[in-house]
Amino acid sequence: MGLLTPIRRHRVRMTEQVVWVDSDDVAVALTPADQISDSDDDIEIAREDLTRILAGALSPDTTIRFRDSVDAITDGGDGVEVHFTSAPASISISCSAPTACTRPCAG
Repeated sequence: MGLLTPIRRHRVRMTEQVVWVDSDDVAVALTPADQISDSDDDIEIAREDLTRILAGALSPDTTIRFRDSVDAITDGGDGVEVHFTSAPASISISCSAPTACTRPCAG
């Protein structure tokens, strides 16, 4: 789908150095940024960027449901019937993204 390149372009990296201080506010240790940041295999990305990248990769006839929940999934052999809170629908693929999984930090 070609998603990894744009995701890597929007990755969030730790840029500030962490300084450990004692009770007198005197620096006693520095944590190098390369020890704080995740490895190159781990990617952190802002939710807004990920949403835009994923939505941009979808075909124009894709339906995206917001503020809805899956109540049940019934296997019909040739496909599945997904029963949403709002109404049932026959779909070819379903992805769920709980809103509580990531939040921007308050600054």
